[in-house]
Amino acid sequence: MSDTVVDGRILTAGAIISGLNKGSKIIYNARPYGHYYRTVMDLVPRSERFLVLGYGWRDPHVNMWIEESIALRRPQSAVVTYLPGADVGDDTPQNRYIQKLAGQETWSRIKNSAYAPMSPEDDVAPYKIDGHIAVFPQGFVLDNDAEAALLSFFSV
Repeated sequence: MSDTVVDGRILTAGAIISGLNKGSKIIYNARPYGHYYRTVMDLVPRSERFLVLGYGWRDPHVNMWIEESIALRRPQSAVVTYLPGADVGDDTPQNRYIQKLAGQETWSRIKNSAYAPMSPEDDVAPYKIDGHIAVFPQGFVLDNDAEAALLSFFSV
C-alpha cells in the first residue's frame, strides 16, 4: 500500500480493481497496476483459455488485449457473472464482449438462453455451454451442478 497523494488526491495502490482514476493510479503506483497490466499484455493474447469471473468489461486496457486474443485465435472461455434476463438484447459492454468471445454464430444460437431467469418459475438452465463458450449467468455462488460443468468444460 502506498500513501501517494498528488494534487490533493489520494492515489493509493491498495486495490487493483478500481473503477475511477485508474490512469493516475497507474502512473504513480507501478506496483500493483503496472505489473497487473504488464501481466495482461503478456498472458492474455497467448492464452488458449479464459475464465472470466465477475469482470465488468469497462477497462479498455484489458479489453484491448482480450480483443487481440480473439483476433489471434478465439480462446475457450467461461464467463461467470450476473446476466439479468432483463438485459436480453441490450447493448451493454458485458453483452458485447461475451458475444465477441462466443463469436457471432455461436452467440446467435445461445443469446436468448444465456441469461439468468427473470423469475423463479422460468425454465432456464443455470448455465449455457456451446462449443468453446460457457456462460454462467447467475454469478456466484455456483451450485454443485454448475461447478461440475465448469470444471468439466475446462478439463477437456
